[in-house]
Amino acid sequence: MPSHWRSLWRPAALGLISSCAAAATTPAINPTGVWKVASYTATDPKSGATTQPFGPDPQGLAIYTAKGHMSVLVASRHRVSATASGDRRNEERAQLLDSMYAYAGTYTVNGATVTIHIESAWQPSWVGTDRTRTLKMDQHSLTVTTAPMVSPVDGRTYVSVTSFSRIE
Repeated sequence: MPSHWRSLWRPAALGLISSCAAAATTPAINPTGVWKVASYTATDPKSGATTQPFGPDPQGLAIYTAKGHMSVLVASRHRVSATASGDRRNEERAQLLDSMYAYAGTYTVNGATVTIHIESAWQPSWVGTDRTRTLKMDQHSLTVTTAPMVSPVDGRTYVSVTSFSRIE
């Protein structure tokens, strides 16, 4: 190889090797554990308006096992059992469904992205689908962010962010 090519090739090769080494050493996030809901928000990507659909203090858990199973339930803390009869009972039950989300299945992680392979869900149309989320995690907290998605409750598009605190 001519010496002038060697002087061009060496820095380029070292840069490529460094980039590949950095990519190879970036570990995938490992959400394994039991996580208690800390907050849940929905942000309109067009207006930037953020709401707390389940109030300021939602409840629930996310569980991710080491063998790749997961389950999550997030709900308003102020849900009230349906007590009425007839049409009013149906309205109360609809409000109960609209004040929560829940799904379970298996998961795979690729870097900071988790894909949930949904096996059961509060929305039947989600069963058999994959849902991708972005994870941010430190030792004591996990934040799960959706891409813009249409809400099954009101049909609007939101980016949902659920934050959890580790309990196990």
